[in-house]
Amino acid sequence: MPLVLFVVDEVQEYLMHPVHGKTILDLLVFLARVAPAVGVSVMTATQKPDDTACPSVLRDQHQARFALRVGAYQVSETILGAGSYGEGLDASRLLKSHKGVGLLKGMSDDAGIVRTYLADGRDAETILSRAQALRQAEGTLSGDAAGEAPADAALATILDDIAAVIGKGEAKIWSETIVDRLAQHRPEVYGPWAEMEPKPKAEQLTAALKPYGIGTDQIGRRIDGKTVNKRGIERAHIAKAITERNKKRDAG
Repeated sequence: MPLVLFVVDEVQEYLMHPVHGKTILDLLVFLARVAPAVGVSVMTATQKPDDTACPSVLRDQHQARFALRVGAYQVSETILGAGSYGEGLDASRLLKSHKGVGLLKGMSDDAGIVRTYLADGRDAETILSRAQALRQAEGTLSGDAAGEAPADAALATILDDIAAVIGKGEAKIWSETIVDRLAQHRPEVYGPWAEMEPKPKAEQLTAALKPYGIGTDQIGRRIDGKTVNKRGIERAHIAKAITERNKKRDAG
């Protein structure tokens, strides 16, 4: 049975998502509870270990806890578990000079201070070269790690899809409107985007277009006699990005 380590850094960013946060929390709790039986370990990290950012229902599933220096003993106990302060474990007592030093609990019968080590450039190269060799031996190396360039068609899908849902007479259009149309055009890809609230929905499109140098602007529309401004894009910018992409593809 292969061993799998599932790592989620800054886990609060996922758990506090306005639309999918509750679902992500439920799935992480489920994995932490039952996945170890099939060789899957869940590791989460956060700088906000309170109940809002990382609920206790998830924290309590972690048998091993590690706390770097924190500002108060209450925060330390939140990370290391109830009763840890009474056991003499208090990460707030660590000094600022204790770089990489923290309190580890749950890995052995005795909990205490441990030191971590930062891998420099040479260490990282050795680690990554070894990892690449192992993946290559197992036949799991692919994509950029194997030196394969991503297909242009895959990279440009978002551009072509947007071009397909914008009408010829529409010079400017709101981002959230585009997302709704994309979800109708290709629900298997963009369906989850359309389920978001208006602002996250627009931000999702902005992030997807950022690699192509396409930004968003305030676009005003008259609705019921009032001007409503929302973020959106220009059709001309999409057309220009597609033209530049095609030129590079033809030149290659």
